[in-house]
Amino acid sequence: MPVRDNRYIPEEDRDFFILLRAGLWQKAEEPLSDAPDWEYIYTIACEQTVQGIVADGITIVKAAYGQGQFDTPFPTGEHWQETYDKFLSAVAQIVRRNHQINQKQAEINSLFDEQSIRYYVVKGQEAAKNYPKPMLRCSGDIDYLMPLDHLRLAQNLLTPLATSIEPYEEYLQHQGFMLGDIEVELHGALHPRLGKRIDKVLDRLQEELFDGTVSYDTFNAVYVLLHCLQHFHWSGLGIRQILDWTMLLATSRDIDPARVQKSISDMHIKQEWSNFLCFCVKWLGMDTSMMYGSIPGSKHIRLTSYIWNNVTEMGNMGHKRKNVDLSQMNYLFRHFFQWNNFIYDYLAHHRVTPYISKHMLHRELKLYFTILTGGDIKNE
Repeated sequence: MPVRDNRYIPEEDRDFFILLRAGLWQKAEEPLSDAPDWEYIYTIACEQTVQGIVADGITIVKAAYGQGQFDTPFPTGEHWQETYDKFLSAVAQIVRRNHQINQKQAEINSLFDEQSIRYYVVKGQEAAKNYPKPMLRCSGDIDYLMPLDHLRLAQNLLTPLATSIEPYEEYLQHQGFMLGDIEVELHGALHPRLGKRIDKVLDRLQEELFDGTVSYDTFNAVYVLLHCLQHFHWSGLGIRQILDWTMLLATSRDIDPARVQKSISDMHIKQEWSNFLCFCVKWLGMDTSMMYGSIPGSKHIRLTSYIWNNVTEMGNMGHKRKNVDLSQMNYLFRHFFQWNNFIYDYLAHHRVTPYISKHMLHRELKLYFTILTGGDIKNE
């Protein structure tokens, strides 16, 4: 079996990706290094919330060694048993949490169905269905997309059940509810705050989804990428979000490629699509037959390293980014500091997401001009 071309993957991360790909595609494609750094593999799996998938990958790769698929014994090395026990413990917790989330989602679905509320479950548990073993995907909250008039009905149903409620965000058409220790989010729109053009095209796609003229998977092929781009620019992208998009493209047979490409073209994010698609193929092992577009070239392959650098530097949901308290800073120093942060992000992003980065730059320039001239700041 030919060894995958790993030259763009940092050497210290290769064993992690070998195990991750084995868990995603349920097959061992290549041997591990002679001495895997098991502590590092576990650490990065936890940072990216993919412990369950990597743990499954370990089982699959270890079995391949046992069956003689590779010429050497399975490389246990230092800290092997201790780390493996941690993975097993993490898997038990992930499965238990998924059972709780699935039960709560079924209850809410029934509640909405009884009141004839129209909805789609997006992200989260619905994304998990595209994985070979859905219960191994780390769960999050439960997100519902629904027409605005139905969202009002859903708010009334969830309010008496909630232990706490977030304020309703009119601009984003969003509200969160805590039902015990499970968060439920209602969305009348899924604007990723990446520009009015993108919001407008996504709104049109959403209308077609509820009209029945576009399939759920066609909508998601566009939206899940936008969700990745939203995290990439706003809150920190984790590899789990990219995995969700990868597994959707790889497993769905209900995606309309022409409709997807039209939306991507109308949004002006063809380069963004190609760069992330290339990451799915070169780093995550997605089959090129699932491309839904042209196969990216060497330029896109080089840019995939910037995606991984951002993922590892920021962490899932930006948890590795240092937060600085700006409240005590002088007004001008505070905005100068924020502007420096933005320039740093812009330089890190613009090669991968040229159109969106350009929009973000224009947005920031407009925002700071408004602040400096004492104008009113309005939602973009």
